[in-house]
Amino acid sequence: MRNNFVVVKINKQKQKGLFADKDFKKGEVIFSLEGEILKEPTKYTIQLSREKHIDDALGQYLNHSCDPNTYISAGEKAVRALRDISKGEELSFDYNLNEYEIATPFKCRCSSPKCRGEIRGSKYTLPPPC
Repeated sequence: MRNNFVVVKINKQKQKGLFADKDFKKGEVIFSLEGEILKEPTKYTIQLSREKHIDDALGQYLNHSCDPNTYISAGEKAVRALRDISKGEELSFDYNLNEYEIATPFKCRCSSPKCRGEIRGSKYTLPPPC
């Protein structure tokens, strides 16, 4: 199920991003992830499991934020609202929480007080298992 209520526009950082074309309630599915499943991550894939990364045409415009308004529900291959989202708001998710190791690490420019600075994946941000 693709949702027709997201649009690609240019954001404040002069990058393409996804924007809500209607209000979304916390927990609501914004759109389903569709595309080729790959074993290795690329710059534009979204990680579903350790060896499953989906190459979704809309997902490539879902930018990172250290204070995101969406999350990836990997089991149902969906992007859901982490909180209520207003029409016109840019959609984002936290790459560090979803991706184990980012294929193309980068310096974050999200401007959030929660900003981590460098985005490399959870392998580098979460404590090692006991």
